Amino acid sequence: MEFSTPRAWRARHKRLLLGLLLAGIAAAASADQIDNIGVASVEVPDAVPGAATIESYLDFASWASAAGGILASNRFADLAPGVLVTDQYAWAGAIYEDQDDFTFPYSYSSDGMILKGVDRVHVLFTTQITAIGVYYPGAMRIVGYLGQDLVFTSDDFGHTGRGYFGGVTSDLPFDRVEILDWWDDRMHPDDIYYSDSATTRAETSTWGKIKALF
Repeated sequence: MEFSTPRAWRARHKRLLLGLLLAGIAAAASADQIDNIGVASVEVPDAVPGAATIESYLDFASWASAAGGILASNRFADLAPGVLVTDQYAWAGAIYEDQDDFTFPYSYSSDGMILKGVDRVHVLFTTQITAIGVYYPGAMRIVGYLGQDLVFTSDDFGHTGRGYFGGVTSDLPFDRVEILDWWDDRMHPDDIYYSDSATTRAETSTWGKIKALF
């Protein structure tokens, strides 16, 4: 029989308590709050442009066509409600850095689930990408980084309401994004799509092997 160490037990207990606390806070959130209806604006810093040239898209089909290739997605409906999201999508090349983002049932989303955190959502990609698109309620801005260097700041998408899409393609690669709500600074992504870094690694590796034969 295998026993947990006191340290491992405390870590699991801490994660459980955090999840319960965050879920309790989220339970008070109404659809109007998530959709930015009747919510007063807060002070969000003005956008700072980066070095990249970007194109912005308001519909998924146009963005996906411009992004090209195979796209990865984090849709969150494959996780149970109230789950703290960190490295569950590492297999698809995405790590959620905040330690306070969790799944939250939301009937107006595309599949009944959104990602809800304290304020902004920060995602680290395991390889460099050049395209990201997000379904969301309310308002959104995407800021892309390569390491700590600013690459781009997107247009301000949306405002109030739900069922929106905002996507960006960049002529310079990035490996980290900050996704924020420019209206009330409480971001709730629905589905997140991006260049499939795992596929990119596989294709690069395969192409390298093929070139080595010649």
